[in-house]
Parts: sequence; C-alpha cells; structure tokens
Amino acid sequence: MREYNVVDSIWFNNVGIVRVRPEVGEDKFYMGHGAGFDEKEDVRYIATWGTPVYPEVLKYFFAREL
Repeated sequence: MREYNVVDSIWFNNVGIVRVRPEVGEDKFYMGHGAGFDEKEDVRYIATWGTPVYPEVLKYFFAREL
C-alpha cells in the first residue's frame, strides 16, 4: 500500500482526482470513486488505491477537436 502526501484534489460528483507528492520523484495523480460521506477519507482512499492518471494523456485528450 502506498502512502503519499496529498497536495490537492478536484471532484466531479463522487469521482475525484488526487494529486500526491511522494518523498522522491515527481507528483503523481490518481483517480477514483469516493463514498461521498467523508472527503478526507475519500481522498486518502483514492491516493492509496486509485487508478493512475497521466497529465500528458489528459492534455492530448482535451486538445483534440470535437
């Protein structure tokens, strides 16, 4: 189980993206679904068990024409 220092989070209903800072290396991003009862617990859960998110993939996705 990984433990990181949470830097920030953003929420879309119960889906969150959490930015974490490991002791060594660059910040990492994880996405997951929270229960919606306790934001701190949801952030901790996503930081520990969330799916990795890569900013360069999101930049590519949002840069595409519709």
